[in-house]
Amino acid sequence: MTEKLTNKSSAKVFAVLDVLFLNFSDGFTQTEIIRETGLDSTAVHRYINTLVDAGYAEEIRGTKRFRPSHRLGQKAVQIMHSLAETERMTKESIQRLTRE
Repeated sequence: MTEKLTNKSSAKVFAVLDVLFLNFSDGFTQTEIIRETGLDSTAVHRYINTLVDAGYAEEIRGTKRFRPSHRLGQKAVQIMHSLAETERMTKESIQRLTRE
């Protein structure tokens, strides 16, 4: 059986992002993220910085709390629009095929 190659650090970054998705409005402190993920504080600090630098997380102004960024929300909306467009095109194709 072939072993699947993965990047453990990347998986941990996604674990932090998964926690942030749990409370968009209030976000989480670094301490809360550590508690939720079980990761050490140095790693969580690096992963939060990575997500902020990449535009996927943001600090809530005036706090030490983090949440998914609005940019990430915009990406989710783009996905929804893309799915809606795909559905529309599929329906049109089915209608054309059933007419012919």
